[in-house]
Amino acid sequence: MNKLNLCLVSIVTSLLLGCSLSGLDQLGNGGAGTSPTGSIDGDPRLVGTWAAPCRTGSGSYEKSVLEITPSAISKRETFYSDSGCTQPVMELTVTASKKLNEVSSSSGTQYELDARANSAKFTSRNPSLVPAFQASSFCGISAWALNVPQEVIGKNCGGTIYFYPGQPVYLWLLTSIDEQSLWLSEDDGDSYNPNARPDLDLVYTYTKQ
Repeated sequence: MNKLNLCLVSIVTSLLLGCSLSGLDQLGNGGAGTSPTGSIDGDPRLVGTWAAPCRTGSGSYEKSVLEITPSAISKRETFYSDSGCTQPVMELTVTASKKLNEVSSSSGTQYELDARANSAKFTSRNPSLVPAFQASSFCGISAWALNVPQEVIGKNCGGTIYFYPGQPVYLWLLTSIDEQSLWLSEDDGDSYNPNARPDLDLVYTYTKQ
């Protein structure tokens, strides 16, 4: 599980248990970067919905969905309280503009993914979280309601900032030879250097829907 997810799990756990929200790592503001050349953003091999199955994280369970358009990418991560991923607790959806540059790979098609975050939304899926979020003005917001997304980009959420507007993120993306499976770098909080992209997570597989 990446640092962002660990922070989210810690925040949710703290609120449910009534603990302090202090002491969580804050995501830093990344530096500016350059867009790749030879981009192929409208490539039909990538455009569409990609879903990954339920997996166990550090004290939580989660499922992820990628939505890729010619100009943007969004990642929706839903966190659950049970191993079957049937009882949702919290959802984080990050949307970013993107540029893709195809590079060679013997195992499929690999891309440099240059993204700039423009939205990060939390949605409470658990009724028990709502009063806790309201009472603590989580992310500086008091108008929390069940299943209603709240924009939190650039906001301090219990000591953690989930991206800044326009913040660059540099990742790798790989599709299988049959173009039905996709793998993405784990954004571990160290993905803000275009020359030092984090390694691909080849365990967690997204399948084209």
